[in-house]
Amino acid sequence: MPNKKFSIISDIDINAFNSDVKNQITNKTAEGFIIMPDLAGVKWPALDNVYFSGQAGVAIGLKNAGTNISLSPGLSYLVKVDGKSKLDVGLWVIGVLPQASITENTFLEKGGYSFLSLQLAYQI
Repeated sequence: MPNKKFSIISDIDINAFNSDVKNQITNKTAEGFIIMPDLAGVKWPALDNVYFSGQAGVAIGLKNAGTNISLSPGLSYLVKVDGKSKLDVGLWVIGVLPQASITENTFLEKGGYSFLSLQLAYQI
């Protein structure tokens, strides 16, 4: 970590959901979807080895989903592995913001959903 106060972070992930996803309001169902969140932001310390983070970017729809702006707050815990190496265990909420869309689009194409993500990273 270059600075004790905060770090700049960036993530590119692929999130695949293979089961049916049901919109509770319209009762429409999509047969799974895949998105690729591309996020950048900051991470700052809260306590020893505990960090808060905030990221923003775009969630790119790869299957049955649209491309929308995305926000992601998170909480991470650093576990020392050996010497300077650490395992970063993080819990993130990835929120895909809604956008204006034509009525024929599905709720996954329009956005307006979020999910919880567990992330692991290895720091050297």
